Amino acid sequence: MGAIEFVGEFDRYNVASATGYLRFTYSGPLDLVALLYNGPNDAYPRTLDPVANCAPIAPATLLVVRDRGLARAGFDEPLSGRYTLEISDTPCP
Repeated sequence: MGAIEFVGEFDRYNVASATGYLRFTYSGPLDLVALLYNGPNDAYPRTLDPVANCAPIAPATLLVVRDRGLARAGFDEPLSGRYTLEISDTPCP
């Protein structure tokens, strides 16, 4: 569980040794995205959002969660900016 509270803030996770499927959920009005990067030079990371909220982790090495537009903050809106990441062996639907 995490939260994006300030404009331009992002959370970063090393997922190089993770296996399975990543599920991303959040509540509130912020438009959060989780970006799965396959390496430091990956210009087109896989994007998880409310519509596509599940993906295989491999071959990603880095996960970044942020506001899609890097323009809003969650601290001033109730329950905004809070998210949950879950790793599971259950394939995405």
